[in-house]
Amino acid sequence: MKKFFHSDIPEIDAFEEFLRSDWQLFDCRIDGSASQAVAMPAIQAYYHQTQSLWGGYPENYILAVRDQLPAVKSLAAIMEKLDQVDEEEIIAFVGYNDGGLISLSSQLWPPQQGAKSADWWTGKFAQ
Repeated sequence: MKKFFHSDIPEIDAFEEFLRSDWQLFDCRIDGSASQAVAMPAIQAYYHQTQSLWGGYPENYILAVRDQLPAVKSLAAIMEKLDQVDEEEIIAFVGYNDGGLISLSSQLWPPQQGAKSADWWTGKFAQ
C-alpha cells in the first residue's frame, strides 16, 4: 500500500482536479457502518476539519472510487484490500490527527508524486 501525507491546499487542489473527471467520492464511517456520496469539494472540507482533531482520531474518511463502491467499507477492510491488490482503483483519504490528510492507494497516482511519504502511518485506530 502506498501512503502519503498532504499538508497544504495546493496538494488537495491537485487531488480534486485529478479525481474530477471520472471518480466518485464517498464519505464513510471508519467502522464502515455508513457511507454517502459527496461532491469533490468534500476533500478540501475534510482537510480543513482535520485542523480541529487536536490529536484525536477521525470518525470518517473519504473514499474515492473509479468503478463501484466496495461492499465492505470499513477503513480496516479498505487498507487490507489496498495491501493485497495492485490494480485497485481506490484512494482513501484519512484525516491525520495533527492536521492534514493521509492518502492510501495500491498504486502511485499523479497527485501523490512528490508528496511526503507516510510509511510511518499505521492506521491502528481503525483496526
